[in-house]
Amino acid sequence: MRRWHLVYGLFILSSLMACKNEDNQAVEKRTDALYFDYSVVAEEGREMVSCLFRFREEDADGDPVELSETVMLTFDGLEIAADSARMAGTFYEIMLPLNQFEGEHTVLFRAPSGREYTETFYFQPFSLKSELPAAVSRKNFQVELEGLNENERISIILTDTSFLSNDLFRMDTVKNGILSIPAERLNEVTNGPVLMQLNREENKKLQDGPRKGGKLKISYGLQREFLLTD
Repeated sequence: MRRWHLVYGLFILSSLMACKNEDNQAVEKRTDALYFDYSVVAEEGREMVSCLFRFREEDADGDPVELSETVMLTFDGLEIAADSARMAGTFYEIMLPLNQFEGEHTVLFRAPSGREYTETFYFQPFSLKSELPAAVSRKNFQVELEGLNENERISIILTDTSFLSNDLFRMDTVKNGILSIPAERLNEVTNGPVLMQLNREENKKLQDGPRKGGKLKISYGLQREFLLTD
């Protein structure tokens, strides 16, 4: 009788292990069919950096899905749990202090089989080398910046208070640490109070992703207000 119980117990154990392996293989197949969508967003003046991770069906336009409990997702060793919103669907997010965020970071996705997808990136904010004066002439519009690579492109938005003019939006190249805008381009903006927004956005293909691939977006921006004059 005891021998029969032992055989029966081994049979149940092997069946459970087989089911677990089949479940893990199924999760592994689903993982391979996911598109990894990572984003890191920060802004000068805001205390926290948002590190957001979505795992989409098939491609970049697919619906976000919730990962199996057997999958582990960490950011610099900190495990991230799932969250959701009605419009955004399922997402994984961790908020970290901006004043401690500069440097190298690692995102680790571990599948049930133990297969790991590791993404490492370096975060470098930029800043004004010197503050803008209260009034800025459109004839010599220059902004000195630091923390950017030579010939790096950033976006600039200038918004005035007039309903009759168009806001200025353009991509520009920073040369020798200076962002310059020709006076003729500033004709789109009227004199008076102006809000300037500068933003650097990097979009990178994941170095280590599943078959469907993935992307990493790193965005950092700052803004200033001043009076635009002739």
